Amino acid sequence: MNSPVKKSGHKFNKKANLLIKLLLILILISLIFLVVINLLGYNSNNIIVTNYDTISNQFKSTALIIRDEEVVFAPQAGQIELNVSEGERVSAGNLIATIRRGKKDNELYNYEPGIISYKVDGLENSLEREDISDLSYKKISKLKGSINVVESGESINAGRPLFKVINNFNFYLAVLLPEGELQNYELQDKVEIVFSKFPTQILKGRVYKTILDSPQNIMVLKVDRFLPKLIDLRKVRVKVVKERYHGIVVPEDAIIEENEKTKVRIRGYVKDYTKEVKVKAKIEDKVIIKKGLSPGTKVILN
Repeated sequence: MNSPVKKSGHKFNKKANLLIKLLLILILISLIFLVVINLLGYNSNNIIVTNYDTISNQFKSTALIIRDEEVVFAPQAGQIELNVSEGERVSAGNLIATIRRGKKDNELYNYEPGIISYKVDGLENSLEREDISDLSYKKISKLKGSINVVESGESINAGRPLFKVINNFNFYLAVLLPEGELQNYELQDKVEIVFSKFPTQILKGRVYKTILDSPQNIMVLKVDRFLPKLIDLRKVRVKVVKERYHGIVVPEDAIIEENEKTKVRIRGYVKDYTKEVKVKAKIEDKVIIKKGLSPGTKVILN
């Protein structure tokens, strides 16, 4: 015969077990809900996953090449024989060409070291370092050269430009500045130059001079090394890079200024939270983080 006490205990155990099951179900549903919310959040357009990147303070524009070069002209008519290859670097005192006319030969030497070129465009004497102060937007826009190439065995007239000796240590670039760029540069600022025709070649230079003009200002760069591949170029497209930064890059929209501190909001597994960060630089709408974030962090955009 079952006692009332036993029946009462049995009912209590059933209720307790049911309550535990309900609690477990609620916990499971809550966990599933959190996982779903996080998964949806990971794919949200308002969240970015951090990684390492490089951002640059740069601009692209048209530039005029100004070389330190000396043109040698034919002292007499005759048949020319070239003794040095196009683009070859030579020391001073080399026999560059010989003009033959009957029994009379005229030997031509270089008196300065440099790069030899037989491609003369007619602008050499009007585009020298001394002419930089006279540059203007109008002059740069209108300047056009016509390359005259001399070949070995060719018959030439007296006075014809034969070859030029180019200083291979430095040259100048007169760059047309996009609107608002002049304020970002000062004399002697270091820059990197990338030519659109040679995107893998980076040259280094400094700001030599700035010229105020309209509709575009001009910035003249002194570049520390001349490349033979630039010999037959005058007007070029270039990219001028003032600074490069490498690190964790986030959009400007991710930054929160709070109590004189810079923070970002991070998506956590259970809840979101803010974290203080140190900013290295800001360029346009990108911010590079110096300290406080690691790759793979999910940052919430504002």
